[in-house]
Amino acid sequence: MSVDRSITISVSSENQSTLDCFNVITQNLWSPYNHQNQIRYLPLGDTKEFDFESTSNMEIVTSTLESKFEAGEFFIVGLSGKIDDENLESIDLWIFPKPHDRYVDFDIRITLGVGKRLVHLDRFTDYSYYLNQLLPVLNKAGFQVGKVVCEDIDWA
Repeated sequence: MSVDRSITISVSSENQSTLDCFNVITQNLWSPYNHQNQIRYLPLGDTKEFDFESTSNMEIVTSTLESKFEAGEFFIVGLSGKIDDENLESIDLWIFPKPHDRYVDFDIRITLGVGKRLVHLDRFTDYSYYLNQLLPVLNKAGFQVGKVVCEDIDWA
C-alpha cells in the first residue's frame, strides 16, 4: 500500500507572477537542486508523458517555466529540503496557471515524499509543519491564499 501526500493552495496576486512564486518558494523554503546539484523539471510541451529533464542551470528552468505559462501548460519542478537534522525530503512543486487580465491566479500543488509525520499518529502527515512555513512566506511576498486542501490518499 502507498500513500499520496499533497497540499494544494489556490493563490492570486495583482503584482506577482508565477515566476515570483517559484522564486519565493525556492529562495525561502526548499532548494530546486538535488544532491547531484541538478534541477529536475518538466520541459515545454510535456503535459502527459512526464519525461523530466535535469540541468544545473537555473536560467534554463526559469525560462522553461515562463514559456510553459505562456503556452498555458502546468509546470513541475523537484525540490529538496530538510525535515530535521536526520531526515531529508523530496518534494514536487506543481504550478497550474489560470490567466486573467488584471491579476495572476494559479494553484500550487506540493506532493510530498515521505513527509513529516504526526508524532502519535505516524500514518498521517503533519500538514501544519508545511503550512506554517508556506503561508507566511506567500503572504509576505504579496500573494493572497484563497483555498488550501491537504490530502493523504491511500492506494491499495
